[in-house]
Amino acid sequence: MFLSISPYNIDMNNESQKIAVIIGAGPAGLSAAYALAKSGKVRPLVFETSAGPGGLAKTVNYKGNRLDIGGHRFFTKSQVVKDFWQEIMPSFMKRPRQSRIFFAGKFFN
Repeated sequence: MFLSISPYNIDMNNESQKIAVIIGAGPAGLSAAYALAKSGKVRPLVFETSAGPGGLAKTVNYKGNRLDIGGHRFFTKSQVVKDFWQEIMPSFMKRPRQSRIFFAGKFFN
């Protein structure tokens, strides 16, 4: 699968336009592509091997059931990252959560 993300002032017909090849359409790859496209200086080209974007933050439908491939929690202490998430996901929901691992009859956190 190939994605081209160019919501900003990137001339797709300009052959001298710098191009960045990004492998993977998970949160990191899509964030990198977004930041590059927003700069207007580099045309990001995103390649993904699966049928759609999401990476480890993807939810898939398997036999009528929705399954999360990986964790859907984002945590950071960086204000720059928090501001970026708010910019790209203004309806980002904040939920108090506790993640623990249950192993050998005990919870670990």
